[in-house]
Amino acid sequence: MDCKKYDKIVDQLRSLEMDEIVISQGEIYEDYVLKNCTRHNVHSISKFVTALCAGIAIEQGYFKNGLDELILDYFEDIQINNSFNIKILKKARLRHLLTLTLGHDQRLLDSEEIRSLGSRNLAEYVLNYPMKYDAGNYFIYTSAPFYLLSVMMSKATSQSLLEFANKYLFAKLEITDVDWRTSKNGYNLGCTGLEIRGKDLHKLGKLMLEDGKYRGNEVISKEWIKEMRKVQVMSPAYYDEKRVLPKYGYGYGLWICKNGIYFCDGTDGQYIIVVPKKKMIVTTVGKQKDMVPITEGIRSILLD
Repeated sequence: MDCKKYDKIVDQLRSLEMDEIVISQGEIYEDYVLKNCTRHNVHSISKFVTALCAGIAIEQGYFKNGLDELILDYFEDIQINNSFNIKILKKARLRHLLTLTLGHDQRLLDSEEIRSLGSRNLAEYVLNYPMKYDAGNYFIYTSAPFYLLSVMMSKATSQSLLEFANKYLFAKLEITDVDWRTSKNGYNLGCTGLEIRGKDLHKLGKLMLEDGKYRGNEVISKEWIKEMRKVQVMSPAYYDEKRVLPKYGYGYGLWICKNGIYFCDGTDGQYIIVVPKKKMIVTTVGKQKDMVPITEGIRSILLD
């Protein structure tokens, strides 16, 4: 790939509210700072990072039953008043959080709702919110399961999700400038609120492309990475074949396309896109409300 093509593509994106675009392919690495390279709230990309941490925690034995760890074992302190919810939650497992199939049919805990709930216990709110489906039977793109996973991580490891991530993930990727917003109850949000630089976000994409290794050293097992980027649940309600990145299925914190591309995205222009066939990673951060022009702008380097 001619780097001049990257330059041309990025120049066309300068009219958008983008701050940083990082593109790598093989030995080629280009970091374009369009406005600034400070930390960004990468919103829903936080889910992907939480999924990475969950894999590390499972590998280290913090969840003795792995993906089959029962959720309610970690929320015995919460009163659940909905008897139908209790019936579902008794069978709900960690895997259902990672695949967004807990049983709700409504989106919960987006950033605006989190603000509106103030000091309320978010886990109590989610576990009592009316459920409609047995765990594992219905996919909806929602933030609630990853918040519950953050709470479980904290209780299982006796440290915050951020402390765990700093020790077992970020430090091994030479990432030091990072923060993670917390709920009023003191837990890192897990589903949103991760603040990180674009160039550091790109390292997480590199970790996926290189099967869990960074600079030749294993950070997380190849087996977990394979599970993350494999379709775990179909997402027909979110599939649009006209989009540059059609959401064919969902792995663990990742969207999977039919052509093998996988990615995660966050509100206002945040992307990590991995194109395995080209050994390419594209990372973007910014404040671009309409995200369609971003993917349309990089269509040629992703799909040509």
